[in-house]
Amino acid sequence: MRAQALSRGASSGSGLKHSDSVSAELTRAVQLDTMFAAAWGRLASELLGSVFSYSEADTSRLSQASVAIRTACESRATLLSRPVPTNGASFTISGTP
Repeated sequence: MRAQALSRGASSGSGLKHSDSVSAELTRAVQLDTMFAAAWGRLASELLGSVFSYSEADTSRLSQASVAIRTACESRATLLSRPVPTNGASFTISGTP
């Protein structure tokens, strides 16, 4: 994922502009796949981090992060509730949840 590569390649002093680039890549990812829970979660993290790390960041990012968090949770719950295709095979899951 390009956003992860951008994030990993960042130096600690890269600033808000770099954070905006990462957020833009993550936004693109969730536009391509609205059920991509991990990207929604990473977007929320990036938005929250930018508000608390850079004084010039617009605080409207907090509401955007809230939407991203809610969407990540809903996407994950939806994915977990889908039946898994087994192609006729049977299996047993043991252990405690």
